[in-house]
Amino acid sequence: MRHEGCPTEAHVSAIAADKLIGDMADHADSVHSALGRRGQAVVEVSLLIPWVVFAFVAAFNFGIFAYALISTQNAARSAAMFASQSLTVAQSGNIVTQVCPYVLGELGDAPGVGSGVSSCTGAPVTVAVTARTPGSGNMNTVKVSVTYHTMQLIPLPGLMAGSLTITRTVEVPIRN
Repeated sequence: MRHEGCPTEAHVSAIAADKLIGDMADHADSVHSALGRRGQAVVEVSLLIPWVVFAFVAAFNFGIFAYALISTQNAARSAAMFASQSLTVAQSGNIVTQVCPYVLGELGDAPGVGSGVSSCTGAPVTVAVTARTPGSGNMNTVKVSVTYHTMQLIPLPGLMAGSLTITRTVEVPIRN
């Protein structure tokens, strides 16, 4: 018995078939869409990887150079403090040999220095000590210059050289 307004069996079958075909089309679209999204992600990653590597190399170089600058300043300060003990110490002929352990102690962790460097008269570390009588402020002073040549790192054309030469000078009054 058929009620008014109720669909027939044929009508129900047609609706079910349309829904099934629509679901299959939606599934095909979603598979195609997922593949398209994966392809887009591959393109995006391949375009971004060089920039990420560039940023990493720049940060690495900057960190090494910043550490080298700080260590070189500390080395010059330590050497000047030792050499400022007295005018006799500051004017001694072997003052560079005497301050060298202090300089190498401060630069010991810097790239290219380490335990293999035992002298402060050539690359990568050079030290110069000058007693000045009178120096700044009409006082006897000692002036220490420390030069550090960093090892070759990764150069960034147009931004950072692969190596850097750092010179720091400290002048302090002689205590006695």
